[in-house]
Amino acid sequence: MELVQLRFFVLNPKKLPGVETNTMANTHKYTTWESLPDTLTAQHISQFLGISRRRVYELFQAHIEHGGIPNFEIGTSKRVEKSDFKNWITQKKEEKYNR
Repeated sequence: MELVQLRFFVLNPKKLPGVETNTMANTHKYTTWESLPDTLTAQHISQFLGISRRRVYELFQAHIEHGGIPNFEIGTSKRVEKSDFKNWITQKKEEKYNR
């Protein structure tokens, strides 16, 4: 019987061109409009605004006329269209400056 030796090679993602990883955790920070996906989660919004996910869910529950973030549900998950989120931020700015 012949013994076959197998070798496995693991690619290091840090050495692949165009791939950025966080060595502490494999997470991506959403800090610019360009980095945000078209459909947002509470996590995306909390990272972008620098607030807790709990506060984002409170804003999801508030009615739009009372400052709530417009959102929709997929099952039990809440999502926000990027354009609606941008409009919400614009509206909040206008409310502040028009007082």
